[in-house]
Amino acid sequence: MKKSEFLRAFEELLEIDAHSIDGTELLKDVAWWDSLAALVFIGLADEKLEVTVTGTQLQQCNSVPELLAVLGDKLTAERYVKSV
Repeated sequence: MKKSEFLRAFEELLEIDAHSIDGTELLKDVAWWDSLAALVFIGLADEKLEVTVTGTQLQQCNSVPELLAVLGDKLTAERYVKSV
């Protein structure tokens, strides 16, 4: 699964506007990050990527990039093809 696909699925489950999460946010600066969002993240990681995320891991995360890093290599890199 691509990082952007994971973020879109996360937004959908949180019922927030698409592309609200660009992947660079600090968690303390966003209204959507709360205990429910943490549970949604854990569930999505398990369901879509078969990654077990613990509460301890989430407590150590201060940003969306740190959240995504918890998922390890399960997210595929985005590929941008330059048009000629």
